[in-house]
Amino acid sequence: MLLYLVDLLLIGLIIVLSMRYLMQRQIDIEIKKLYKDTEHGDEQVIKEEDLQVLPPVLQKWLRSSGVVGKERVQKAKIKQKGQLRISPEAAWKPFSAEQYVNYAEPAFIWQAKIKMAPFVLTYGLDKYLDGQGNMTIKLMSVFTLTNASGSEINQGSLLRYLAEIMWQPSAALRDYIQWEEIDEGSARAVISYRGVTTGGVFGFDQEGRPVSFTAFRYRENQGRYTLDEWHVQVSDYKEFQNISLPARGKISWMLPEGEFQWMQLEINELI
Repeated sequence: MLLYLVDLLLIGLIIVLSMRYLMQRQIDIEIKKLYKDTEHGDEQVIKEEDLQVLPPVLQKWLRSSGVVGKERVQKAKIKQKGQLRISPEAAWKPFSAEQYVNYAEPAFIWQAKIKMAPFVLTYGLDKYLDGQGNMTIKLMSVFTLTNASGSEINQGSLLRYLAEIMWQPSAALRDYIQWEEIDEGSARAVISYRGVTTGGVFGFDQEGRPVSFTAFRYRENQGRYTLDEWHVQVSDYKEFQNISLPARGKISWMLPEGEFQWMQLEINELI
């Protein structure tokens, strides 16, 4: 009986490792595809006159960040850690993640490892490629818990991409983003790509640094999508590759019953 149980455990381990290998191999293929059109990108140096097309509040941000005089970034790899939860009543679960971003054209791949319990891992894959968003969550790389796609996911993925230019200020100069200043401390951004247009409002502190992003994003709720207020708050500015960027973030849904903060993250490394 003991040998039988050992055999079952070994078989289960082999299946889990095999599925994890296959999943990672497919992700690696998609990362190469993601970066393909950045290999011969225009890495021109950002000049002061390049900022003149932007509203004053955006100009202040890019100057304070330190991007002037540096090359326009085409791609990045971001390492994160943090915690998340699926409902206001649920316990926080720690995660570590790597995100790959293309700034020449809106695209990203975010892969996360979430510790649900001792020896129990969930793998999350959130991606936006060729204008199509997809969120996949697998328990132990074997059992699919979520596999979401469609127009609502496309809108949400593009909004996420827009919000996260706070971690790469030079992306604010891209043609696919249009800006409108609201006042000295805020600006509205509209992003358009592959037939989808969406946008939100960035908030800035007195030093010109972005501290928040607010938009209406589709949220899955009991099998249907609702358009709810989505809020990103960033803080703890540090230098990554000689650019001043926020090292911490909190993400919330602002629901009728109150704020539901579902993610807290920290940037470990930006390459």
